[in-house]
Amino acid sequence: MVFNLRQNWIAFRQQVVEQDTFDLVARITLILLIVQTINALWYDHFPMTLVTFCAIIHQPLLRSPGFWIGVGAYRLFTTSFNWMTADNHTWLYAYWCLALGCSLLLEDRNRAIALNGRVMIGLVFSFATIWKLTSPEFLDGSALHFVLHQDSRAFELSRVLGDFTLDVGTNNRSVVPEMSELYPIIQLVDAPSLPWLAKVLTWWTIAIEAAISVLFLLPTSSRLSRWRHLLLWVFVVTTYLPIEVTHFGLILLVMGVAQCPAESPRPRFAYLVLMPVIYAFYDGHLKHYLFNEILS
Repeated sequence: MVFNLRQNWIAFRQQVVEQDTFDLVARITLILLIVQTINALWYDHFPMTLVTFCAIIHQPLLRSPGFWIGVGAYRLFTTSFNWMTADNHTWLYAYWCLALGCSLLLEDRNRAIALNGRVMIGLVFSFATIWKLTSPEFLDGSALHFVLHQDSRAFELSRVLGDFTLDVGTNNRSVVPEMSELYPIIQLVDAPSLPWLAKVLTWWTIAIEAAISVLFLLPTSSRLSRWRHLLLWVFVVTTYLPIEVTHFGLILLVMGVAQCPAESPRPRFAYLVLMPVIYAFYDGHLKHYLFNEILS
């Protein structure tokens, strides 16, 4: 039985690794579209579920430029309803669908989607780095200091590295809504180690995002470009495991898969393994358990 399981696993891994790059990326993107819109409003979730079902039963849709451009245009349209509050990764999903459609208009779809994925990752991290370097409140650590104080997604990180208690964090979070024009300043409970932790995380974030932007925008022929996958994996693990911005991490990973042809099975498989790992931390329960084990 163990032998059969091992043989089935090897066969499954070989099938995934040797699959056409564009087809693999398209199928993963369809799954992510459903997952990303599960808790969205009906005009997002139901259409995405419907188009995914259509693509499953009619495989040629996966290689239809009109299909992907239509999906991307619809996502842009629905996201624009709440453009002020829409998450950044929601826009990125729409752009990625448009990139899939545009890639199919070219002769070599695999090469085109690899280029699109590489450039999009490079630009995403470039814009993120520029914003951080031009924001005084981020450069001095204030932004992340505030996040560590009151964002429930960062409480475990504050507890493990910043000598922070869950009760203090919960109390800080409860008083933040009291900020108004009448009370523009509120007092949050601090911990001695939080300021330095915020500064370390600030400059770590700037350094790794800047490095990723450079590596992904460099030509593939560059010697340094071979480190781009490793650095993206480090960023995803150190960012989206402790703080659950799961869908952003997933779309970055699928863009990474797009740059791994069948001739590069190891990095492709690493991206595919990281996806369920990141998603396992989606609701925070696994993270809470692991951090509680560390703290106990």
